[in-house]
Amino acid sequence: MSEITTKPRTKVRVKTERPKLHKVILINDDYTPREFVVAILKAEFRMNEEQAYRVMITAHKRGACVVAVYAKDVAETKATRATDAGRAKGYPLMFTTEPEEEVCPSWQSAWTGIAWRLSVPRPQIPRS
Repeated sequence: MSEITTKPRTKVRVKTERPKLHKVILINDDYTPREFVVAILKAEFRMNEEQAYRVMITAHKRGACVVAVYAKDVAETKATRATDAGRAKGYPLMFTTEPEEEVCPSWQSAWTGIAWRLSVPRPQIPRS
């Protein structure tokens, strides 16, 4: 009788790497009106009035503020469009991008859990 040997088939799974994220940063200047900055944040970054105002005030007080985090090409496109909109109106409004720091996945999930616990009120236990 002939011996048949079989080899297990091995498939190589290509794991796609997630794109590197980049922060879009608003740089404060003393000439661009606050209302204009809020309007740009609402239009380009789809923020509501309150979010846009908070980002604008943070940049005003600290000199810069992270607006959002996107994949590199999206971040650069949004930063360029927002900066160009300011220049079209004659303002020195400036948005820039930089790579986001790598976060260990376990730290990321731990931080998300902590932030969630801090933001969710504890249920009240009825006393009998």
